Amino acid sequence: MKTDVCFLGAVSGEIDLNSSTNERTRLPLESNTEIQTKSPYQKLEEFKGKLINIACLPIRIQGEVESILLKYMEIRGVNKGSNGFKVDLIIHSVDGDYVLLEKAKQLNIRTIPLSKFNSMISLYH
Repeated sequence: MKTDVCFLGAVSGEIDLNSSTNERTRLPLESNTEIQTKSPYQKLEEFKGKLINIACLPIRIQGEVESILLKYMEIRGVNKGSNGFKVDLIIHSVDGDYVLLEKAKQLNIRTIPLSKFNSMISLYH
């Protein structure tokens, strides 16, 4: 404890520690400064520029998948229509019997189950 008192005495000098206050100053970011954040998902180059249909996903999941695709995968767009055949890829859930998937097979449109999509974008696979 004696060392702490000596240290405080040496650095405080004329400062009255009982009446001093702490002030914090925030410096504004320069307008051209970008904050870089690391993506929580692995970017899939094979999705770049693609139009992807997510109609065969449950509604509660579509928003999240759409957000991931648009923010992190540099896709051309998302189609949520059940008659959207002019797409490059369809992400679907595995627990449904979808006419869209049958039509996709006939048109040679690539389909990916949601579980596979999840493992593809995971940084920890």
